[in-house]
Amino acid sequence: MTDQPTYRMDSWMIAAEPDLVAKTRRQVLDTARQWGSCPTGESADDLRLLISELVTNGVRHTRACVLTLVAHGRHLYFEVMDGGTGGVPVVERPDADQEHGRGTLLVDALATCWGHRQTPSGNAVWFILTLPAPEPPATSP
Repeated sequence: MTDQPTYRMDSWMIAAEPDLVAKTRRQVLDTARQWGSCPTGESADDLRLLISELVTNGVRHTRACVLTLVAHGRHLYFEVMDGGTGGVPVVERPDADQEHGRGTLLVDALATCWGHRQTPSGNAVWFILTLPAPEPPATSP
């Protein structure tokens, strides 16, 4: 019999307040850590940045967001669903002096994959991050 990967899911609703982005990021990371699905090192930095980008974008376009985190095996799925009427997210190539427009470029570069979907109440943007394989245990000589 093969071991089936663990599947876990949690959702939160947050008010669209920019001050909540850092708190929300910590809450999502703490949940992944409790599940044993939080990466370390560079992958942890990538996950922090990906969460921040999606949540920041969500709170800019609506009054509330629904966040969903799913862990399945070595894959983390994170989605921000908002009530906004914004268009389809596109990867932009902003000029060096532009203040905005790099979010989807970062998500595209760091996530294993990402996308969006229209929902009856607005938009949902998601990403999947594949975590590195765990280090094998050290063997003694």
